[in-house]
Amino acid sequence: MRVESGFRAAFVVTCLTLLAGAIGFRAFALAVNAWLLKEPAPLRAPLSTIPTTLGQWRAVGPDTLLNDAMVEALGTKFYLNRNYAIDGDPAKGFLQLHIAFYTGLIDRVPHIPERCFVAGGLVQRAPPQQRPLAIDRSGWSEEAGPVNLATGERYPMATVRDPITLEEHDVHLPIGETAFTVIEFQDPAHPEMRLLGGYLFIANGRLTPSAGGVRGLSYSLSERFAYFAKVQFTGQYRGGDGSGAQYEALVADLLRELLPYLMQRLPDWPEYEARTRIRGTNS
Repeated sequence: MRVESGFRAAFVVTCLTLLAGAIGFRAFALAVNAWLLKEPAPLRAPLSTIPTTLGQWRAVGPDTLLNDAMVEALGTKFYLNRNYAIDGDPAKGFLQLHIAFYTGLIDRVPHIPERCFVAGGLVQRAPPQQRPLAIDRSGWSEEAGPVNLATGERYPMATVRDPITLEEHDVHLPIGETAFTVIEFQDPAHPEMRLLGGYLFIANGRLTPSAGGVRGLSYSLSERFAYFAKVQFTGQYRGGDGSGAQYEALVADLLRELLPYLMQRLPDWPEYEARTRIRGTNS
């Protein structure tokens, strides 16, 4: 009986010690403003409501829907697959747009072309390169937005017009340099063709060209909420040394037109930063 009593006492002491440690760790996390679990920041509107006309770009064909297995592999049901062409004519310029949105997850690893395209049978011709995108910002207001808490920089602002109601709305744009990661692929069945896949991420109101950058932006301990969106552009060309420059120019132009409308649908990050200032408020 003494042995059983001793085990029972040891078990109770161990449980109390673990409980005290958990309470103490939580108190420490609260004291240093650390958020170990992330709360979701949902979309404000479906990605499919992004206008089919963006400047000179027009959607070509219907949006592509994924089957259940593809959605499971993608890891989210919030996505958009749409083809855009200049003036609706692929001969003038054509890009495949893919957007995938994630929130309410713990340290999610984004899908990137280096893995997905190769798994689909394409051959990667060169290592990924991070390239700047020369986006025309003349229509943006660089000093009008609120200050981002993490960087001290002001959010750029843009005005978007609803294509149906024609009402205008101000939108907070993401902070950071517009750069993306681009990779060149080849289809063994058509070796004369080059496939260029490029992507960037918008994570907690900031831009990053790399999947690794998402972890530092969305899953920082100081962030109460977390989301990120992958924005990917795919173009196909028949060889030629100038195709890379042509592709980057097309991406920069489409992204300039797309970004304000995309940010109108992503979570408004200044609003979530305001919620983070007061711990324990409802989301």
